[in-house]
Amino acid sequence: MNAFGQLDELLSSDEDEYFSGDWFLEAEEEIALLGDADLSDLLAVWKVRDESWRGRFAQASARISHDVLLALLRESLSASIEPSTIFELMGRLPQQADDSELCDSLVEYSARVWHEQALTPVRIQMGAWNCGLSGRLLRRLGFRSWKDAGL
Repeated sequence: MNAFGQLDELLSSDEDEYFSGDWFLEAEEEIALLGDADLSDLLAVWKVRDESWRGRFAQASARISHDVLLALLRESLSASIEPSTIFELMGRLPQQADDSELCDSLVEYSARVWHEQALTPVRIQMGAWNCGLSGRLLRRLGFRSWKDAGL
């Protein structure tokens, strides 16, 4: 079974089994092994798996490769994946965000989620802070600091 097949099986398991068996540790190892060869399989199921599956993936993605992470974030933004998963994945980006189109899209997305109140402001702040988008998001929201934003 390829790396993605093993990972899919782990993430699709019963919740009690997943946590009591510490399978999240194995899931983290399998995610670290994902590469370009697994990307098409991952992206194909990303939109059709349930929120629990995607949440488990995001939580276990501490060692995800940069290319796989970028592809998942792009797919997540285009597929209207739940905000909690997107912000969890954002936390895996390098702390110094670049001037890419993806980072611009993440700032726009974060501002929209902020205004829709689809996630707590602290969660949005932490997601933006962890990947270096905090300053850009504050400017986009019209605040000078997080204190001005009420945090």
